[in-house]
Amino acid sequence: MRYLMCALMMTATLEASAQESRGVVSVAAGISLPHQAALQAGSPPPFAAPGGNTVGWLVGGGVFLSPRLSIEVEASRTGVMRARETGRHDTSQASTRRDRFVSFGLKAHLPSAVHVEPVAGIVLVGNEGTFSSFSGDFRGYFPLAWNAGVVFGADFRIGGRHVAFVPGLRFVFTGVPNGTQCIIGFSGQPLCEQREHRWEGLYPRWTQWPSVTLGVNF
Repeated sequence: MRYLMCALMMTATLEASAQESRGVVSVAAGISLPHQAALQAGSPPPFAAPGGNTVGWLVGGGVFLSPRLSIEVEASRTGVMRARETGRHDTSQASTRRDRFVSFGLKAHLPSAVHVEPVAGIVLVGNEGTFSSFSGDFRGYFPLAWNAGVVFGADFRIGGRHVAFVPGLRFVFTGVPNGTQCIIGFSGQPLCEQREHRWEGLYPRWTQWPSVTLGVNF
């Protein structure tokens, strides 16, 4: 009888602990390692957008809707991607690019020893960049513009209920961005026009990034 009472008390304690997780706020911050595979222009120009591996940052937060589900918001930024290419007719281009991500999603908190937390949602991607010939005679920039996409991945929580070390992995798919392109004229003033596709459509649509963050629940 004594063991039965102990078991019942432990069950009640676990259920109460699970109830307490409703409304819990979580925050996280750390570094990310974004990768975007640069497309290859067959015979430039036009020149493709820069790609590659960079080091960026990641911050996020969420609120538990239930013990097993939370709503999450994340913001991150890549490092600067760079490229230098030569093309037909004695042309050349040195370019840079950086992306920003703001995502909104749902995260599942699975009851397992490994604490795998799948996440999926929508993302807004802000892209900006610069370009110039090697000589600098021709130069311009793409001001910050946003387009939408989807994001999915998972976090792997290692640690306690309140503080944990959280490696993660995200995959982002977006459309080819459009927006304004500005050419710096002889006067030094930008001459801007709306373009249907930036980088003539030669833009990586997939982004993958592993990340490492410190997560705190309170």
